[in-house]
Amino acid sequence: MAECSIRSTQSDRKPISHVTYQPGFAPPTNVMDTPPSIRPRAFSDSVLDRLARLSPLAERLPLLFTDPLGPDDGGLYLPRFVAFGPNSTASDARITLLAGLGERDEASSLAAFDLLDFAIAAPEAIGGVVLDVVPVANRGTGDLWTTSWTAAGRPELDLLEREFRRLSPHAVVQVRGGSSLLPRGVVRGVSLSYWLDHASPSIAAASWFEQPVFPELQQGIDALVPDLPFRPLELQLTLGRDREGNDAALRAIVQRIRELLAHAQNL
Repeated sequence: MAECSIRSTQSDRKPISHVTYQPGFAPPTNVMDTPPSIRPRAFSDSVLDRLARLSPLAERLPLLFTDPLGPDDGGLYLPRFVAFGPNSTASDARITLLAGLGERDEASSLAAFDLLDFAIAAPEAIGGVVLDVVPVANRGTGDLWTTSWTAAGRPELDLLEREFRRLSPHAVVQVRGGSSLLPRGVVRGVSLSYWLDHASPSIAAASWFEQPVFPELQQGIDALVPDLPFRPLELQLTLGRDREGNDAALRAIVQRIRELLAHAQNL
């Protein structure tokens, strides 16, 4: 049975940068000098609203930080929020959630924001891990869910690769919106039985498939950074139509990953 190692390579540095998101917000480079064809896509109103609501909380709350990825030379950056539990430290196992990988995929971005709201309201639910959320991972043209991460040449992937090399995550959850009634998921890095054994009903309700990690795999952290010191657990979740069911599934997934990481630490 395959299990993911959680040997930590993180430093004990907490993210400290704070960014205020508001209408008209621009990154600290002259984006207007960038040709429109490669200019970062603007946030939608609903995403911008959630960014603007969370940013002041990150200024006040000791367990929530804003730590954007970038900007790069073209002005592109990816918003990111980092949530800690009451007993979490920056050296604890890191769960990275990437949403908004599809072009204009608001559903998964809003689900990511809902998960952050839950972590703020119940920080004990993520105790012992660091929850690293990128709610909008795609700011360009074209889908990052199905495209090759090794050949895409996308600046968003350059930012992610740089961060994954700096702080190696122990689990990566990719999320996209979907049209099915219930969520559907793919698991890599552990067997399907290991993932589902004693899992909560919110997880078991989804349709899960196991995808072995092959050298030629074109998406995910193994494709982007194949030389990490350990192989993270990877999940791909396609959301269903029920927002409450999606939120419950994401919360249960974080809890399940916490359980598996704690079990691996105690082996």
